[in-house]
Amino acid sequence: MPSPVVGLRRAPACFSLRKRLVLLSLLAFLPAVIILAYYELDLRRAREAEVRDLALRTARQTQAEIERIFEGVENLLRAVAHMPAVLASDPAACSAYLSTLQRHVPHLLSLSVLDMGGRVGCQHQAPRDEQRYHLRSYFRDVLGGRRFAVGTLSKTAGSEALVLPLAVPILYQGEFRGAVVAGLDLAWLAERLKERGFVADAEITITDRDGAILFRQPATLGTVGERISDAYRRLVHAEEPATIEILADDNSRRILGYLPTTGAGGVAIIASVSREAAFAPLDRATRNGLTVIGIGLLIAMAAAWLAGRVFIQRPVHRVLATLTAWRQGDHTVRTGMDSTEGELEAIGAALDRLLEEVEARQAEAAAAARAKSESEERYRSLIELSPDAEFVDVDARIVYVNAAMVKLMGATGPDDLIGRLSLDLIAEEHREIARQRIASLRETGLPNPPVEQRWIRLDGRPVNVEVVSGRVPWNGAYANQVILRDVAARKEAEERQRLLLHELNHRVKNTLATVQSLALQTLRNAASLKEFGAKFMARLLALSATQNLLTQGNWERAPLSQLVLNELKPYGDERFSLTGEDIQLPPRVVLPLGMVFHELATNSAKYGALSSPTGRVRVVWTSSEEGLLSIDWLEEGGPLVRAPLSSGFGSRLLDRTVSGELGGRYERIFRPAGLVCRLSIPLPRGEDEEAERRAA
Repeated sequence: MPSPVVGLRRAPACFSLRKRLVLLSLLAFLPAVIILAYYELDLRRAREAEVRDLALRTARQTQAEIERIFEGVENLLRAVAHMPAVLASDPAACSAYLSTLQRHVPHLLSLSVLDMGGRVGCQHQAPRDEQRYHLRSYFRDVLGGRRFAVGTLSKTAGSEALVLPLAVPILYQGEFRGAVVAGLDLAWLAERLKERGFVADAEITITDRDGAILFRQPATLGTVGERISDAYRRLVHAEEPATIEILADDNSRRILGYLPTTGAGGVAIIASVSREAAFAPLDRATRNGLTVIGIGLLIAMAAAWLAGRVFIQRPVHRVLATLTAWRQGDHTVRTGMDSTEGELEAIGAALDRLLEEVEARQAEAAAAARAKSESEERYRSLIELSPDAEFVDVDARIVYVNAAMVKLMGATGPDDLIGRLSLDLIAEEHREIARQRIASLRETGLPNPPVEQRWIRLDGRPVNVEVVSGRVPWNGAYANQVILRDVAARKEAEERQRLLLHELNHRVKNTLATVQSLALQTLRNAASLKEFGAKFMARLLALSATQNLLTQGNWERAPLSQLVLNELKPYGDERFSLTGEDIQLPPRVVLPLGMVFHELATNSAKYGALSSPTGRVRVVWTSSEEGLLSIDWLEEGGPLVRAPLSSGFGSRLLDRTVSGELGGRYERIFRPAGLVCRLSIPLPRGEDEEAERRAA
């Protein structure tokens, strides 16, 4: 009978089975070491990319917060640039306004208005700064681009406080008239940024375009106002954001991400993350892996050495033991055999490969299940925390809703909505479009663009919403995710803005018409240009005081007593008295009536009671339930009064204003003891005012 080993090459006697098993054990571990090294390099490359992305993302988060702060300041300064006190170039009124405003925004240490030459027109505090700022970078930026500009680090006038200048242009009818400049408190800016937290191990530096430090975290790295070192100065003016690896002063390596001034709103942002700290978990995992491999290698060598004592019994026992251990739940056990050593070893090696594949597939299935579960959990968390109403439907039937959706639909809980057809919640006139959008999602899988629709709450009330929908994975298939955003607040804001612009246009036209009439009438009755200038300026100031009074009442109401005080108070509180219940007058009455009081006071100061040290003026008014306002202007203690031989501009102004604009009546009685002027003016009722506003 032929031997079963005929044709097989015998190994040299000196190369024993025990040695071959030890050698095979070493060779078996070599692929594992190579794979470990490969994955180690791959993980390190991936971690390197993650750390660089983290550094750049931290810089962008800081940039986003700064842009949000700058946007708030910009909006405030643009509102200031449109204030009448600023546009009118009235230093006193402008300074008073800025002083009041600065007390409400203490994080702006300085507020100034610069004219076209860079000189300070007004500021929030006295004395006024006489320095010219036409060469400052932010003024050139505003002058050249007529946009919001960020300057470089500077000190406030008369103080050592460091601020960051922010400026917006003053534009009137498209014409550049100067700039509104504010100094942002860097201490306040630092507190806002520290509240954000960002990344615990991150170091953040913010500089202006000249490299001066505006913010540093931690503070031990530098002082606000210092210049960053020349090694990093080039990053401030780099062409685009990027990351680099640097060696810090403490010999630690850090990954640095930077955003130059060209893309960060006028400031440069540099964020760095410790490379050692970022790679510490990976280094620990590598050491643990090498330790495990080393221990496994020693165990395998010892096992192979002992297995060499028996050629058949031990391999068979190992195969059986491996199968038994696997059946009992120990999926890490292996035979460690090599198929090139013989038939039994081939069986053991085949068994090892089979077990490896089974374990890998089990691990892959478990990992896929965990990933799917975690993904779904994250997805649900994001939807639940969303401020917008969101729901998921399958075949148009709702299977999930978030809290915002429950609130928007007026439900008491998710169970009130889950199971309903989403089309039943849409107003009838929008359902056909909704069906078309659902069909489009099924056919193309592409998200539908936003569209406004009217939905019906559970209590029957309609709600206008903006709808966006798209396809999402759901329980092994696909479903529709729908996002609803309530647009009622946006609609109200748009309507209010339209009404405000319409009202402003009407007020400006009325004011310009009044100024034009004053100029023509004053010029017509003036004996010289000097007289015209004095009278016209006095009437303009009276008109301005009335405008300011209306501005304080948001152009809705102004008190009659204050209207009279504006004209008589300059002559002394002891020279006049006011009697009557204070009445709130509408804007249509305030402006012309203010001009009437101005003419009466001016005429009294020239020819009547106020021209004499002993003269006094009494103003008495009453109002009837029918809305008729009666005003008596009584002068006494002045020079002897005689009726004029001819009527002047004041008489014509009273006649045109009272009888024309106000639709009332007036009567002048020239008593020797003093002039008496009686006015009777109808006041518009609430519905009349609303009708006038709409007609305007």
